[in-house]
Amino acid sequence: MANRKTNRAELQNVPVAMEIGKKIIERINSMKELSVGAGNDVIHMDRSGIWAGAKRFDDAPWGVSTQGVRKGSKVSAYVTAQTLTDTYATILYKNINYDLNSEMNGSGAGVFMAKNSGYYHVSAQLTCNGGADGRQYAILMIKESTQIGVEIFNQSIAGYFTMRIEKDVYLAAGEHLYLQAKTSNTGATIDTAGGNIASFLSIHSI
Repeated sequence: MANRKTNRAELQNVPVAMEIGKKIIERINSMKELSVGAGNDVIHMDRSGIWAGAKRFDDAPWGVSTQGVRKGSKVSAYVTAQTLTDTYATILYKNINYDLNSEMNGSGAGVFMAKNSGYYHVSAQLTCNGGADGRQYAILMIKESTQIGVEIFNQSIAGYFTMRIEKDVYLAAGEHLYLQAKTSNTGATIDTAGGNIASFLSIHSI
């Protein structure tokens, strides 16, 4: 097939198209903000970053700053010392490494309350000392008084042992999440090993 020849009219249009493109780029570069939607049902972008679900970046449940920092729940907490018994008790992850949205401990020691609806990744570890042969221990994940996860540990030798539980959870704004633990032996007690490495809780929005 022969190549189509470009006519004079088409050539004359090239500078016009280039000038239009240049003006569009200049307009984009000069924009200070951009919004799609209204009120809190909005996606917004300005020099703070890009975010959704609120008029202001600071109030938004989701967003990324112009420095690349993602907004959302970020919690790291740990246990210092606690004695567990044969009755389920809330694990006292009340000592805070960081809590960006101030969602821990407001509804009780070791209790997380979601400020925004969404999915959260929850990871917890509990290290204990003094378990005896043949004893059974359990760690539970609780959402609004309902068990949503459990891990059972059978202790074979006396000494330190570690229980872990991990789960992705949907929480509506205002819902609570916490961890509980117990020993299955009537009248038995066991002490936790505290600290950032031994017994910790991590919650991040996803």
